[in-house]
Amino acid sequence: MCWDGEPGVDGIEFCKKLEHIRELRNKAKQNGLEAPESFWYAPLEELSTIYNGCGPEWMSKFSRKALTFALRVFEPAILIHDYRFELSDGKTDAFNHANTEIYQNCVKQCKATYGWYNPWRYRWWRRAAIVWAFCQYGGWSAWTAAYDKNKDC
Repeated sequence: MCWDGEPGVDGIEFCKKLEHIRELRNKAKQNGLEAPESFWYAPLEELSTIYNGCGPEWMSKFSRKALTFALRVFEPAILIHDYRFELSDGKTDAFNHANTEIYQNCVKQCKATYGWYNPWRYRWWRRAAIVWAFCQYGGWSAWTAAYDKNKDC
């Protein structure tokens, strides 16, 4: 059973989220996405607490859901990116690596989802560059906030 009856948690929704996380991780593995080694062995429950969809924590749940839908092809890469941010060490080079990694993973998702002959492949590829830009130029505060949280533990 995937839910232990924790108060205040909808068991059906929790099970659906765990299954969705499992599918995303499987798709990431199948498509050869890069991730920290620990990502592949992390418990689904842990990943479910880390993953909030596409967008920073300050965005409303509705906005993140809409953005995640708009970037649905990249969702496995977004899961890895959220996990990578959770491991933040607060250093600039690691931040740059995390953002380069999401771009490369998004490109891999484009290639895995659409054949070279399909124009959608290249439309999504351009979106990968936009995702990188938003993460690179708007993600530093989330990176340092995750680091501050980690060092307090």
